[in-house]
Order: sequence, then structure tokens, then C-alpha cells
Amino acid sequence: MIKRLIRIFLSVYLAISPAGGVMAQNQETVALVDPVDAQLAAYNAHDIEKVVMAYSEQVQVYIFPQKLVCSGREELRNIYEEIFRVSPEVHAELLGRQIKKPFIIDHERLTGLQVDGQSTSRESLVIYRVETGAISAVWFLP
Repeated sequence: MIKRLIRIFLSVYLAISPAGGVMAQNQETVALVDPVDAQLAAYNAHDIEKVVMAYSEQVQVYIFPQKLVCSGREELRNIYEEIFRVSPEVHAELLGRQIKKPFIIDHERLTGLQVDGQSTSRESLVIYRVETGAISAVWFLP
């Protein structure tokens, strides 16, 4: 019985230790979330160039489930330019995250967003699909 418990303990330890399987999974997860984190940081810095570079050339942006908002980096750039122009204080805060390759599901709070001349705050879920190191699709859940 004790030998069995020791084997179970060692199996769990090896699975979560840096030499075990979770480290490889964590590196894969870091690579998956890198473009999402980069676009969030660039969004908060209002750096349009860095925002759009986190996305693939053919990115598709939707209002969930399938209402296409924009297609491609240039359309995306135009949208962010308008957001930053109208809402110079806009800021996004990550409240929570779920990861299921190739998807990142973020719970975000936007503050400083100007709507009809009023500064508002909104929370939403955003689904990012990440492929080959870039965000290839986004779904905003209203």
C-alpha cells in the first residue's frame, strides 16, 4: 500500500515538476497567450501598430456568433484608430482567462469608452483563436 502511494506521489510530482510534462504544456500555453497579451498591452498603451501586429493579416472579427465586423489588419487598424480617437482614456483590464488550444477566452472590463459622449465601462467575454503565433479570429460576446 505504501509503495503504491509513493508511486502515485512520484507520478504526480514528475507530472508537475519542471522536468515533467506540465512544463512543456506551460511553454505551449505561454506561446499561445503571447499575442493576446501583447495586443492587450498595446491596446492599453494606445499603440495601434503593436495592436495590429498581434493579429494575422487575414484576421476575422465577429460579434458572436457570426456577425462579421471586420476582415484583415487594415480594417482592424481603422477601427482601433477610431476607438482611440473617440476614447483617449479607454483601458482594458483582464478579469479572467480560460485556455483551450487554440482558443483563449478572456473576461475583460473596458473603462473610459466613449459612447454617445458619455464615458462608460463594459464587461465582456472575448474569444481569441490563435494560430501560428498570431490572433486569427476574435468573437466578442455582447
